[in-house]
Amino acid sequence: RCMNGLPSWRRWHKYYVSFVCAAALYASGVVGVTWATPHALGPFFFFVTLGVAGACLVDVFAEVMRVLISSKQSNPQQEKSLAYIGAGYRVGALGVKIGVSSLAVVLAWRGAFGVTAGILWVLLWLTYPLNKALPAATGIQKRQAPVRCSVAALKAKCGLLGFVFPVLVPLSDTFMRSMLSIFLLERGFSLQDVALNYGVLHVLGIGGSFAFSSFFPKLCVYRRLGALYILNIASLSTFSVLFVCTHVGLLSLCAGLTGVGQGLFLQLFRLILGRLAHKDYLVEHMAIFCALWASGAIISGGAGWVVDALGWALFLFFSLCIALLGLLAIYFMQKKSDNAL
Repeated sequence: RCMNGLPSWRRWHKYYVSFVCAAALYASGVVGVTWATPHALGPFFFFVTLGVAGACLVDVFAEVMRVLISSKQSNPQQEKSLAYIGAGYRVGALGVKIGVSSLAVVLAWRGAFGVTAGILWVLLWLTYPLNKALPAATGIQKRQAPVRCSVAALKAKCGLLGFVFPVLVPLSDTFMRSMLSIFLLERGFSLQDVALNYGVLHVLGIGGSFAFSSFFPKLCVYRRLGALYILNIASLSTFSVLFVCTHVGLLSLCAGLTGVGQGLFLQLFRLILGRLAHKDYLVEHMAIFCALWASGAIISGGAGWVVDALGWALFLFFSLCIALLGLLAIYFMQKKSDNAL
């Protein structure tokens, strides 16, 4: 129904247009990389840069639209909407991992990524109802402002903790997961076993994304985050039992627990980031949060060095120490929230 009659350009919502353009940029980068081999370094790095830039912008504008649409809803409805979004993200991730690998067998990598980019365009067409939903939620960000003003507003609202919180809270999760595949291969599991591990992780992560609003509903949002954070780190730590037994069934159990734990934790974390953003600087603040969150992946690049220097057992202990920093960030954010009340 929404597609009956193409609207004039003035009826297109700016955030939706930005989201579609970013996704198109990402698709163009992916297709370009498949045609520019690493031996042609100039075109290769050009298309890689396009793809990375598009992916970053997609993340930012997807988060902005989620916050805009859910801002008019009550808290339970916000969590329900976020549960559907998180579950859809994981369904898509699972489908792409299976679909691209299967298409690569039949069509080779160039054909596989070309078909995937085409599917992306179809999915973008199906997201058009978002363009209708956004104007009803508009009015949150009424003016554009220099970045320094948005940074000052975030500092005034949350202090320096607003810049530390998005880095430290997901850091331990990112740090441990970055070495998970290497750990499993070194424990003697095959590539098929590792693939099974990620399949189970994504499937049960869908359940965790749906169920996060049912866990500790009576606690305040930061205490809930702390509880789900501990649950997520504990689920990741279950892989340590593979030091003793390397049965595939045990691997699947650990992967399932990890998927549920991450699904629960990340959904509530995203909800909190949306609430921390100032309504007058929504785009700028979500961009800052996404950038700070992504910086954890850069830090996690040192995980391999930690394993080489300390071994797997001490790597796990080091990761748990990082987790304590995340818990401290949640604790101080809760104290700041209580003082504001």
